[in-house]
Amino acid sequence: MNIDNIFPTSIWWGDLDIDLVEMKNICNDIRDNSEGVKVSNQGPLSYQSPSMLCEDIINGNSYSEFKKLLTIIKDQVNDKFKYSNVWVNINGRGGHNKRHIHPGAVLSGVFYVSVPPGPAGDITFYRDTRDAYIIETFDPHTPTAETYCSVSGRLIIFPSWISHDVGENETDEERISISFNFCL
Repeated sequence: MNIDNIFPTSIWWGDLDIDLVEMKNICNDIRDNSEGVKVSNQGPLSYQSPSMLCEDIINGNSYSEFKKLLTIIKDQVNDKFKYSNVWVNINGRGGHNKRHIHPGAVLSGVFYVSVPPGPAGDITFYRDTRDAYIIETFDPHTPTAETYCSVSGRLIIFPSWISHDVGENETDEERISISFNFCL
């Protein structure tokens, strides 16, 4: 019997050469100067910045390392896509992100600025549950979820429609990441 795995979901990832100490300072400065919002972030020690326009950061005169990061990410993505928005996530003990998608975007991603040792919360992607109606979910060739470890300096880009969550930070240190969306 033959098996063809068609219509795979691509996840792109790599480790970037970014000054993580400077990025951590920038993320803390953003938290100190803007009130957080609640979207998918959960837990008493979780912070999500308001959405920021990437072009404002890229064309601005401050946050040069943030500008460098956004430029590197953009260079990894096809020219037909443009940035939609970017935001900072800071999760202390108990902070996590419930399962969600990014409506209105085509590609989304996360860059891990600071990940403490220990169970700090990894990102898990879930297969579309409509597939289970057609495909036997116990088939080893069709997993229902895939988890990627959060690692300082790592970039992960994924289709915006794929549902995902981020596990709970069980450490006493903050997990800091930057998330973003691309649209057509």
